Amino acid sequence: MNLDGSIQRIVDVSAHYGHAVPTAIAHHGVFYVGNLGEFDPGDQAGDEHVYQLNPNGRIRVRASGLEKVLALAYHGGKLYALEMSTSAGGPAPGSGAIVRVRAGHPVKTIVSGLMLPTGMAIGRDGAFYVSENGFGFPAGAGQIVRITTH
Repeated sequence: MNLDGSIQRIVDVSAHYGHAVPTAIAHHGVFYVGNLGEFDPGDQAGDEHVYQLNPNGRIRVRASGLEKVLALAYHGGKLYALEMSTSAGGPAPGSGAIVRVRAGHPVKTIVSGLMLPTGMAIGRDGAFYVSENGFGFPAGAGQIVRITTH
């Protein structure tokens, strides 16, 4: 959105990568976009990405090997992704994870075993704040959990 309230498209992710289902965005000098992918039984685990989007509209794959990304966050110069589920196909309760994402490196699992997480932020205290049970549970079962890794 521009200061005058108008909206301008920077890039059409689907035009570049097909039905990628972009679901997460973070900014750290440039924009980073994570994707959900499809809930396809023929899906391969770890075939989703984080894309780097430059202000000129150029988009490229920044990192691969992710699954069902619903949130991205930067802390201390490091990029983290929240994977709603790490299995191929549909969502698998209890398989959510927070992973560290680095270009040219495999993702590194920081936290695993999350129950259908749907959002993540990193607090000033360095802790991860994650919403769990975001769907598929009775009303009122959702919760925010604080996760420390040190």
